[in-house]
Amino acid sequence: RHLLRHSSAGILDIAGGKGILAFEFLNLNGIECTVCDPRSHLTLQRCVRALKAGYLHRNKLLAQKYADRTWEECVQSVARNPHSAEPQHLRLFFDDKLIEFMEHYGTDESAMHMQHLIKYQLKQFKKFNVNDDDEECRRAIEERITVDCIKMVRLMKRCSVIIGMHPDFATEFIVDFALKYNKAFAVLPCCVFPKSFPQRRLNGKSVTKYDDFCDYLVQKHPDVKQCRLELMGGQNKVIYYVPPSDLLDSDTGASDSSLSCELI
Repeated sequence: RHLLRHSSAGILDIAGGKGILAFEFLNLNGIECTVCDPRSHLTLQRCVRALKAGYLHRNKLLAQKYADRTWEECVQSVARNPHSAEPQHLRLFFDDKLIEFMEHYGTDESAMHMQHLIKYQLKQFKKFNVNDDDEECRRAIEERITVDCIKMVRLMKRCSVIIGMHPDFATEFIVDFALKYNKAFAVLPCCVFPKSFPQRRLNGKSVTKYDDFCDYLVQKHPDVKQCRLELMGGQNKVIYYVPPSDLLDSDTGASDSSLSCELI
C-alpha cells in the first residue's frame, strides 16, 4: 500500500458498482483509484457522511489493519476539496474490445481504432441503457464515452493494480488483461455466465459452476493464486497475481512486496 500511494495511476476498479471499495482505497489509504462501470454515476453520499462522522475509523479492524490515514487527515482533505473524497468514474464496459485496443495504443493507427472503440461502447450503451427516442441523453452519453475512452486507455497502460469485486461479465477479461500486460490483479468471481462463455474448459469439461470457474482462472498462469476472505461470506474466493518485479512496467511504481491477498 505504501508504494501504491506513490503511484500516479494507482488502482483500476472494474465494475466497481457504487464505488465503495474505490472510495475506501482513496480516502483510508490515500491511493488513487478509478472506477470503470457503465452506470451513470457513483452512489457515495452515505460513504462521505460516514467518513466525516468518523464511523469508518470507529471500526477497530478496519482502522487498525487497513486504514493508513487518520480520521483527522480524511476530514481535513474533504474540507479543502469536497470532491477529493470521490474516486474518478469512467462510464465504460470493460471487455475484450478494450483489451484489443491496447495492441494499437501509440501506433499510427491508434486514432482509427479509438473511433472504432468509441462506436462499440456507444453500441453497448444503446443495447443496455439508452432510449432511442431520447436524443439529448444519447448526445450526452456519446460525449462522455469519447472522453472516458481516452482516459481509460491511458489508465490501462499506467495503472499499478486492476481489481474486481464480483465484476460479473468482466471477471475473465480482468485476468486476461492483467496477465497480458504484467499487471498485478485481484478479483472476487461471482456469476459464471456459462452460456456467454461456452469455450471455457477445465479438465476437458465445460465451466458451469463457481468453484470450477475459480480453478479455471487460476490455471491461466502458474503464479496465479487463490485464497478466501474469512470475514466475508458467500462467494469469497480471491484470485490474485503479482508479477515478478523484473516484469513490472516501470510506469506503475509497484513491486511484488506491495501486494498480497489482504489488498482486498
